[in-house]
Amino acid sequence: MKLPAIFIAMTIVVPLFATADRRAIGDQTRVAPAVSESPLTVVLLLDVSASVSRLPMFIETRFVQVFNAFARGLRPGDRAGLGVIGRQFQSSALVSDPRDLPAIARRMLQVPDADRLGPSPIWDAIESAITIVEASNGRLAVVLFSDGKSTGNVHGLEDVTAHASQARVSINAVIEGDSSQGPVPSGLDPAELIGSIVKTTGGRLLIDRPANPRDRNPGPLITQIMDGLR
Repeated sequence: MKLPAIFIAMTIVVPLFATADRRAIGDQTRVAPAVSESPLTVVLLLDVSASVSRLPMFIETRFVQVFNAFARGLRPGDRAGLGVIGRQFQSSALVSDPRDLPAIARRMLQVPDADRLGPSPIWDAIESAITIVEASNGRLAVVLFSDGKSTGNVHGLEDVTAHASQARVSINAVIEGDSSQGPVPSGLDPAELIGSIVKTTGGRLLIDRPANPRDRNPGPLITQIMDGLR
């Protein structure tokens, strides 16, 4: 069976998955730098629905860029998890060693193309991510990569926003896609809906919409968000 591009990248381009001191995640050499006084607990949400990318998973590279930038932004003492949004939402447990994340991503991103069609329950995914991190100490955050087109949810945006605010979880997002495309209420840019929860929770929203869609480059934007969480 042909493996998705992200699995190949994770196996071969090891330096893309490096810790804060630039050691490859696969390197078994352990260094014990000082732990941050305020560790970060964060979940990365990857929207792999067909509205984000119609390319087969094994040749789509933007998810690789996003994951790599997220993993590089972690520091000793941080805890991180991963969530994948398709027809259904799936998530991992939190891990305290970033070297565990590539294996988790390899497993979770094996999403059949058929499961990328249909609804994209973004609000439900954010709600689940809040529940995952809210019992932790320190800074709590969710980082979303999506086009913002949320459908098929059980939870409403207002309820999820209230939960995030109460739990002190900042919602951050990199949003791409055409601002005029649905499915969203008439006249609303999907980024505006995401922007409302981002603003209320003290997060950061960055838009990746170059004139030529082939110029999309979400990795540096994820890096900006991760740096801002420090």
